[in-house]
Amino acid sequence: KERASDLLDPHKIAWKEIPAINPRNIAMARTVYESTLISHLDLLASTQRGAWWLNRDGIVCICSGQPKATPRYTLTDTHDEDGKAIHPWYYAQANAGFDSVNLVTQVEVTNQNAKQDEQGRWQAADTTYPGVINPTLAATYGVRTGQITVNTTTQENALYLGATAVNAQEPKTVLQAATVNTLDDLE
Repeated sequence: KERASDLLDPHKIAWKEIPAINPRNIAMARTVYESTLISHLDLLASTQRGAWWLNRDGIVCICSGQPKATPRYTLTDTHDEDGKAIHPWYYAQANAGFDSVNLVTQVEVTNQNAKQDEQGRWQAADTTYPGVINPTLAATYGVRTGQITVNTTTQENALYLGATAVNAQEPKTVLQAATVNTLDDLE
């Protein structure tokens, strides 16, 4: 929250914090990273394993973790007997496929940090750690390396962020197409 305020408040950019299911509070380090505001927001999000976006009202929304969200619709091929589905959309003839194209089995972590030199000037002190690997996925799908850039105070935090990024990976079943029934009542 403090970093978001440091980045956005001086420019009088409206922003809000979005509640998270699993909020992160990874300590962020000093940085001399010279880049765009968007890149700094990306760095904040990757360090907190969260996300940021601009909503339709022009407000920057920042979430440290997975956003708490209520689905607006339920896509299902089963009749909602108990009435728990939120605005159900019923489908038939679904075509599902298996997607492992973007699967990453190893993550290289770059921690963008800063330290003072002998004259007291802040200098870049970036460190890149070799791949944090998920051995089970790597054995099945081969080594597929991705990168993550973070800004945290310790090597332990940087490696933790790499491990959570690679361990969140899994092959996905993807809905490729479905026919949606637009009738209100299927009975």
